[in-house]
Amino acid sequence: MIELAPDRLPVLTRWLPTGAPGPAVVGEHVLGTGIGHWWADRPDRPRAVAVSCAGYAVLRGTPDALTPESLAPLAHH
Repeated sequence: MIELAPDRLPVLTRWLPTGAPGPAVVGEHVLGTGIGHWWADRPDRPRAVAVSCAGYAVLRGTPDALTPESLAPLAHH
């Protein structure tokens, strides 16, 4: 996974809907506060995205797009 720059985030908001209870609130928190990180398997048209903050991570997308090595940045979440 590669970390995405903040200017790419509005494109990714559809991956984690806002206003819904549950793990997706991590994405909403990162969007609202700017604290945390967004990740993707590739910069253009990602197949999988993750958002991480405060030791938590939420992963969405196609699991086949990821390898164990690509998930290494999220290992401690």
